[in-house]
Parts: sequence; C-alpha cells; structure tokens
Amino acid sequence: MMTAMRSAALALVILTACSPDDDGPKGERGPVTVTVLRNEFPVPDAAVVFHTADGTLLGTSRTDATGTVTGEITTWSMVTVIDPIFPNDLVTITRVALGATLELPLDSQGPGEPVGTLTISASASTPPPSAERYSIYTPCTSNVGVSVLPATIDVYARCGAEFPVIIVARAASQNLEDPGMPLAYVAGRATSGAFQPGTWSNTCAQVGVSTELTMSIELWPRLHGFVFRDADLGFCPTTTTSEPTLDFSEGAVADAYANLDAPLRTTSVLRDYAQVPAVLQIPRRDLLVGDVALISLDETGAQWSSEMAPSEADAIDAKLTWPPANSSYLNWRVVLPRDATTAVLPAIPDELRVWDVLDTSDAAVSLRYVDASWLDTLDEIERELPLVLEGRRPLPADGTLRDYIERLSLP
Repeated sequence: MMTAMRSAALALVILTACSPDDDGPKGERGPVTVTVLRNEFPVPDAAVVFHTADGTLLGTSRTDATGTVTGEITTWSMVTVIDPIFPNDLVTITRVALGATLELPLDSQGPGEPVGTLTISASASTPPPSAERYSIYTPCTSNVGVSVLPATIDVYARCGAEFPVIIVARAASQNLEDPGMPLAYVAGRATSGAFQPGTWSNTCAQVGVSTELTMSIELWPRLHGFVFRDADLGFCPTTTTSEPTLDFSEGAVADAYANLDAPLRTTSVLRDYAQVPAVLQIPRRDLLVGDVALISLDETGAQWSSEMAPSEADAIDAKLTWPPANSSYLNWRVVLPRDATTAVLPAIPDELRVWDVLDTSDAAVSLRYVDASWLDTLDEIERELPLVLEGRRPLPADGTLRDYIERLSLP
C-alpha cells in the first residue's frame, strides 16, 4: 500500500497520448518522445528501448543532455527505460500512442546537489528545557538534525525560493532507533534564504477514527500548500479512537493502510481534506479490494486471473522481481491498462542486459491496482498519477487515491 507505494524502486510514468479506444491502423509508424528525470533534473545517456505492441524490438537510443530522446514506434507500442545508475531496474510503458510524449521520473538518489543554504535564527521563545537536538523538515529535506539554533543547512532545487519549514525539538538521542523523544515544534515560511522560528508549541488537533478494518493511519499536516509526510509528531498524544495532526488551517491528507487476511494482500486510501476533519470514517466499501491468482511467471512475463480483480481500478502497476543477478535484484515494472491480465517483458538488446538466464523459482510479481477519484481517462491517469504517488504533486482538493496490492509467486 501507500507505504509500499512510496518506497517503490522506480516511479511510474507520465504519458500524454490518445484514447486507447482509438486503435488506428496497426501497422502505422510514428514518433514518440521520452524525457528521463531524476530529482527534477534531466538524466543524460539513459538507454531507451522501443518495441512493438507484442514486445518485438524496434530500436534503441539514449537520452541527450536534456534527458530527452525521440524514437519510432508502431501503433500502441511499448517503451522501456533502463536506469543508468541501476541497470537492473527497468520500467516498460504499454499502449503508447503514436506521437506520445513520455516523462519518466526515476527513483531519486538523495535530494541531489545543494542549490543554496537556509539560515535558521534562534527561536522567538525558549525551547523545551530538555531539548538537545532539532529535526528540520522542508519540501526538499527530511529530518535534517542540528544540535543548536541558530543553524545553517543546505537546500535543494525542489524547495524553490520560498517554502514552509517545520522544526521539531527533541530530547537527547539514545541510539539510531531512538533519536530522542519529540517535545514541541515551530513552523513558518522561509524567505530569501532565512527562517525565523516562532513560538514553540505542542498543541495538536485530534481526529476521531472510525474504520471497519483495523488500519494503520497517519494524518499529514499541510502548511503553505505543502503536505509534510515525514514530520515526527511524537509529541502529540495518540489514543485507540483518535489520530493527531497539526492544524495550520490548511487541512490535511489522511493515509490509511490495512492488511487483508495476510501481509501479501493490502489495501490503502489516501484522502485530501481541505479542513482537518473531526472524524475520519473509512468503511470497507470505500476500499479497493480484490483477489487475484497467478497463472504463470517466467522469463517472458506473468499472467494472472482477473475474475475477482478490483473492478473500479484505473490502471495496474505490475512489478516483476527476480533474485540477485550480478549482485542485485532485477526489478522490472510494467504499466498496464486496468483490465490487463498479462505483463509481457519486451526484448532487450544483449548489450543492455546485465542479467543472464532468469531463475523463476524464486521470482515474484506485485500487482498494484490504482483508482484516482479525480481522473477519468487513461491519458489523465498516466499523466498525473505518477507525480502524485511520488509526492511531487499534491492530491487535488478533496481528492481520493485508493489502491490494492497483491504479491504473488509460484508454489
């Protein structure tokens, strides 16, 4: 689910294309443009492979200095991008239309290179007496630790010129697993490379929780339009019937996750609230659920049953994984239409393969069915959804994102 989704090795892809109902002449050829990014910056020299609809190799090329390459495909073809840093990680996009423009954000490797610094002044009020460390959260950093304020930290391109900041005061660090109890927070906006912390507070909003399934729930506060997913709110009390968050009068995003019968079947819902709700209600009928059986899994791809697959899904993100080949796992993702029952692995030229024969005895496939309330067509889903899942674009007002994940392997 959402935790698994956020930690995925490769992001999905933005695809601008025509409707899949418009099949067009099957033998027609046309261009496709692919741009590969990492941390918002272009990735040069990334291998891009172009295939027919059945996976037959059409050609290969590499991205230029702008991270862009143009190739030729046939109607509703496939395009595969190989991560230049991790060549065992591949992503294939299916049903690509002639003339499509693809944008692929690869898995980030840290925040990238610093583009400036942020000078943090001493706080306007006295920190909690036992505070010995401070965790600093921004849109482009997560839990940067400093021992004293004032302090100066690096900032990165994703922050922009003005951005929100949350600082959490902590007790003394005990070890890596116990970095010190959170005590209080200050929050505000950084401008011109400087931030003046306000008054320390440990006031939290409490949201009642009503769910039919036992669920793990987090409420992410929104500040100056940015949702803070990672801020440690351990100073907020938690009860069996409520969840805490910070209320900056900008609402929050609720992230709820549950196992279904077994850890290999999970469901989750991500929901935007313009105002922090008094009660968070999640009935079972609001969750995306299903039951899928694996039919085959080998070096050519995977096939599964769909009789009980989630009927409300918008798309499928299939991830096929094989045990270490040349010291690391082979991770191959295939983005599919909602009703797909197969993930075909297209042909990859020998010079781009870093693996030999695949051992399917320990292979596995993760099928993730996704439904986004604000997206109606496959074009919109493939263009907008990947950025939302990566946290690079917020959910729209009152938007809801649901998914169901089933992890499968052969007996």
